[in-house]
Amino acid sequence: MSIMTQTLIFDRQRYTDKLRDNGIDEKAARAHGDALDGALREAVATKADVQALRTDMDSVKIALSADIVALRAELKADIATLKTEIKADIATLKTEIGDVRLELKHEIAALETRFDARLDTSIANLHRDLTASMATKQTELLKWMIGSQVGLLVAFMTLIKLFKV
Repeated sequence: MSIMTQTLIFDRQRYTDKLRDNGIDEKAARAHGDALDGALREAVATKADVQALRTDMDSVKIALSADIVALRAELKADIATLKTEIKADIATLKTEIGDVRLELKHEIAALETRFDARLDTSIANLHRDLTASMATKQTELLKWMIGSQVGLLVAFMTLIKLFKV
């Protein structure tokens, strides 16, 4: 940034006279005038300085606009890349989930087969035990019935003998 200086018109004598006319002593009024004259010459911007600053600001604005356009393009490319990566990750996850589902189906089928085999064995054992128990009960019942019939027959024959005499 280049700053062009132009001469600033400041009437130091008139300023000093005005201070002195309003009650400031000569030495103090002169010191104030010199100080203000020096400050104005060093710190006040001229129209040319402001124009140079505006030109520099316009250059910065153009550069920033170009940077923003480039950043937007870069951001769009990054977003597109991320979308592609996310889609690929989702596809991979879907495949892995499918694999896990298939493994679970196989595990469930294996468990069902083992459960069915155990259930079949348990039912067969229960049937065998019930059949054996029923056979034992039938045998006991048959013995009881035959015993009862024999007892009745003996009682009946005894009664016949008693009434025959």
